Amino acid sequence: MAAYKTLKGQSIRKVSSDPTNPVIGQIWYNTNIGSLKVYKTVNGTWASGGARSTGRSLSGQAGTQTAGLSFGGYDGPNFTTVKNTEEYNGTSWTSGGDINSPAGLDSAGGSGSQTAALSASGKSGGPPSYTYPSITNSFEYDGSSWTGGGAVSNARTVAGSAGTQTASLLFGGQSQSNKTEEYDGSSWTNGGNLPQGISRPGGTGTQTAAIQMGGHTDPPADFNVTNYYDGSSWTAQPGTMNTARNALGSSGTQTNCVVYGGFTYSYPSANSASTELWDGTSWTTTTSMATAGPTSMSPSGGDSSLALAVFGNTTVEEWTGPIVTTRNVTTS
Repeated sequence: MAAYKTLKGQSIRKVSSDPTNPVIGQIWYNTNIGSLKVYKTVNGTWASGGARSTGRSLSGQAGTQTAGLSFGGYDGPNFTTVKNTEEYNGTSWTSGGDINSPAGLDSAGGSGSQTAALSASGKSGGPPSYTYPSITNSFEYDGSSWTGGGAVSNARTVAGSAGTQTASLLFGGQSQSNKTEEYDGSSWTNGGNLPQGISRPGGTGTQTAAIQMGGHTDPPADFNVTNYYDGSSWTAQPGTMNTARNALGSSGTQTNCVVYGGFTYSYPSANSASTELWDGTSWTTTTSMATAGPTSMSPSGGDSSLALAVFGNTTVEEWTGPIVTTRNVTTS
């Protein structure tokens, strides 16, 4: 086996204490504790989170990993839309105020925080007619109850969303809409159209710096596209996701985000557990989730290192992103 000096052109330094400002890839031997160390990037990980009380598919989401909000959704076994709201504290869920839509709400776009959230459009209905029309309603949450907000111009379900309660963005949606709308806390106005019509897209960021990724169109075909919004128009980005899919979760900013889960309509159709990181230029596949499947499409916060994946049952997973840290070098 070749010596380290032969491979790298320098010897491993012996030091009595770890360096205060190492660079990634630096190796040293700490003589004080007798340990060989390296400064390296450690992959992100998924771990089980506290289970929701009510299982439902395509619920809206807002907040962060330690102060999350889950609302609405669809109860398949009973063919009903859901009014429930649940709040997450990083460990467990507690009941919040119900959505004040009499028939419940399914597939609404969500944005904002646990105490200042927005639900936009979606569909409502169920028995006895078993119809589920898209609605123009939006609702605002204050940490305990929902009140009516401004009506959207284009009613739709499974749309992408980004931003805050008073500066939100809604884009795409069923059926293959390319429409974008912006909310100022009281009313919605039309923004720039997406480059193509997209249903079930992922998205995160702010109203003036959003990112849209993935989604699907009919006949069933999945997208791996990436688009940027600058507050007035969308621009296609050259970087494409490694796994084309729809109904995927997301967290982070326009130039630093994570996406996860989803569903692929393209043959053979399947649930996805894939996780990818966006650095502003390209997507990199990283640690997969333990659970494969569609997640809430609303962003789970503005941090790519701390995401919350909420699935169609009561399952929840928590993402802790890559870190740069000092680790002992072992032969195992």
